[in-house]
Amino acid sequence: TMNDLDTSLRATYQARSQSPEPPSLLDEVLAIPDLDIPHQRQWLPPTTGGFQSMFSATKFAVAGAIVALFGGFLLAGVLTQQDGENLPAAVSPEPEGFTPTGSLEVARSGHSATLLPDGRVMVIGGGDPIRDLGSPFNGGSRLSSSEIWSPEDGIWTAGGSLSEARWGHSATLLPDGRILVAGGIGEDEVLTTAVVWDPTTGTFGPTGSLAERREYHTATLLSDGRVFILGDVAGAGGGIAEVWDPATGIFEVAGRLPGLRWGHSATRLPDGRVLIVNLESAWLWDPATEAFERTGTPSYAFEHTVTLLPDGRVLMVGVFGGEGSSNAEMWDPSTGLFSATE
Repeated sequence: TMNDLDTSLRATYQARSQSPEPPSLLDEVLAIPDLDIPHQRQWLPPTTGGFQSMFSATKFAVAGAIVALFGGFLLAGVLTQQDGENLPAAVSPEPEGFTPTGSLEVARSGHSATLLPDGRVMVIGGGDPIRDLGSPFNGGSRLSSSEIWSPEDGIWTAGGSLSEARWGHSATLLPDGRILVAGGIGEDEVLTTAVVWDPTTGTFGPTGSLAERREYHTATLLSDGRVFILGDVAGAGGGIAEVWDPATGIFEVAGRLPGLRWGHSATRLPDGRVLIVNLESAWLWDPATEAFERTGTPSYAFEHTVTLLPDGRVLMVGVFGGEGSSNAEMWDPSTGLFSATE
């Protein structure tokens, strides 16, 4: 369970924190006994020179084949500008390996990172993971600041400020270049509020509020420019879907999926439907009817990554089940079935 992971990580961290030169704890974490959870298995970078293990960092392609890693915290300690001088980092296949880039002005975890249309990356909110390996309810503080990273010079500049600090929120790029920021954990509670960042003014403005309090949910841009929101870590509203309309700024309930909480994926398909995968279940949500329909049976899928392929199939990585399970599976829209892949 997540509590088992937190307890084991904390114990290992406390033991290592007494060392004058604490090493990376990745190997120790992967070797923790009796923890059958997705965090045990990870894809490693092609080279490890200059790379330190991170947890709760954002990572995605920003330009060509370059992958950027922003924020998070070391398994051997909290990331700061002092103990993480080589982070954030960008890795490119030519040549392979990690190369340093500019450091965030503020160390953060639980933030969002959104690729802007011009190739820059905007990091919003998050928290300062001072204690308990970044648990937002056990020490640390929420952040209201934002920063923008330029791939040309690797320099960060200050962005606008949120009216409410938040951690574990969603940040969805809209077709017009704005960003919808919804939910998250505030200073004292899980939030229903949402704001919209405007690139023309560089500021955040108000919009409608969610029907349910949410954190670590998914927010999927639909074909018509609306945003489909689902999931929640702690509350009973995780299975209630909502759709935000940019024309009105209003969130409206759009169906219910009993039992869903978090760790799921929500992928928009070429036909406009959304594929939701969580644990050993999968559904298709139809924006025309706002109804959920079962499809296929994946292996245990939790906090996995999802990639929509050009042919409409969906690749999932980080899928774990019982004996003989695969680390990756493919969903085929023509059959609605999942199959293991190499």
